[in-house]
Order: sequence, then structure tokens, then C-alpha cells
Amino acid sequence: MQQDGEAGAPGIEVETRGGTAVVRPFGDLDRGTAPLFRRALWAALARDPLPTDVVVDLQHLDFCDSAGLNALLEARTAAAEVRRALYLAAPRDQVLRLLELTGTTRLFLIEPAPPF
Repeated sequence: MQQDGEAGAPGIEVETRGGTAVVRPFGDLDRGTAPLFRRALWAALARDPLPTDVVVDLQHLDFCDSAGLNALLEARTAAAEVRRALYLAAPRDQVLRLLELTGTTRLFLIEPAPPF
């Protein structure tokens, strides 16, 4: 399912296969677009039945700032509260650098490729 944001907002795809929910943001993830992304993450975590895993497929994300990182950190906490795993998949160099600079790399399970 493709969700389109406001002007300048990334599109966000949310897909479920088996027990895995995948959230795919496109474009830039910043202060203006993080609320849409956050809603998509929460929707993925609240699917019925609850997904076993939630994967954030970052291969189409061009830029992420601290607002996007905060949304990821909040989703990680929310996933842990319902005993679900949250993975990051296929992050680009800019996102990896953000995680490294903020010391948050160790907080996420990071896969080199998207799940499907």
C-alpha cells in the first residue's frame, strides 16, 4: 500500500508478508516528514495479527535527520514493549553515518538487504 505525504513528504509503503511487516520510506526523512513516518511505523506495529518482526527498509531513503532517527528510536521502544523485533534493512551511507555519529548503531539490528 502506498501512502503519499504532503508536498515534499516521502511516500511510504507498508507491506505485510507472513509475520513480517515492512515499512519503506522514500525520499527525505526530516522534521517535516517524520510524523507521517511515525504513523506508518505505529500502524505496522499495531497490525492484527501482530507481526513477528517489523523491518524498516531504508534502501530508498535519501536523507534522514534527527527527527527521523527519533522516530526510529521510538518505534524500537514500542516494538520491544510488545515483544517484537524491529530491524533496519539496506540503509544507505548517510543513514549509517547518522547512526554511527549518534552512537545508536548498536541499538538496532541492521540487515544489509531488504527482506523481499
